[in-house]
Amino acid sequence: MQFRLKARLLGIATEGSLVVLLGKDAMRANDLRTGDRVLLSMQGGTPIIATTNAAHNGYILHDDEIGLFVETERALDARSGMIVEVLAAPRAECINLIKKKMEGKKLSYDEHHAIVKDIVSRELTDVELAYFVAACTMHPLAFDETVALTKAMIATGSTLH
Repeated sequence: MQFRLKARLLGIATEGSLVVLLGKDAMRANDLRTGDRVLLSMQGGTPIIATTNAAHNGYILHDDEIGLFVETERALDARSGMIVEVLAAPRAECINLIKKKMEGKKLSYDEHHAIVKDIVSRELTDVELAYFVAACTMHPLAFDETVALTKAMIATGSTLH
């Protein structure tokens, strides 16, 4: 279910993570929990994925507000009071691929490419990215996986000419 809230700029940095603060009532009404992914958009802007955090109602936010940490504010190019559309976001498609690697199974080039594409497009939360790194640490990449991951990084990145 999509809902709309007014932006409240918190002036607090997360050091890179895209995070929003929602009142507990708004979280409950929209079946969201701390750590869930939400798709945020503003009129004419590019949608982004952020992670939710909860605040007690009335302390930091009014019922009709969403708190934007600095990185999220910048990603949305938001100003105080602007309307933010919020929609619960589905899990990134590559989560099952990360689970596969955590189980010690090998990943193909296409599977590595899907993961890297989601990383580059910020579809993964920091926690999900950490799981991928941990999976590769617990079950080191085979040579062909290293080649596949490197090629996927090249294919999804920018190149200098």
